Amino acid sequence: MFTATLDTSVLWPSLQRDFLLSLAVESAYRPTWSSAIHDGLEFHEEVKLVKRGIPIAEAASRAATLIAACLAGASGSAVVVIR
Repeated sequence: MFTATLDTSVLWPSLQRDFLLSLAVESAYRPTWSSAIHDGLEFHEEVKLVKRGIPIAEAASRAATLIAACLAGASGSAVVVIR
């Protein structure tokens, strides 16, 4: 199995993120990302929600919950968070 570092640019579009993390869950590869990449995903999700009219506090909470759930869902496939 190979390891691939997934950057914000490949994790940000939701369909692409879902597809790549689904492959990881199926043990097609071992994904890694850094805390900076994680933070970038939360930031972009929050900005998107604010632009859609969601209040800032709610957008921040929803973004954090979504990104944590997406990345935790791949944890069964040996996800490594690079600090």
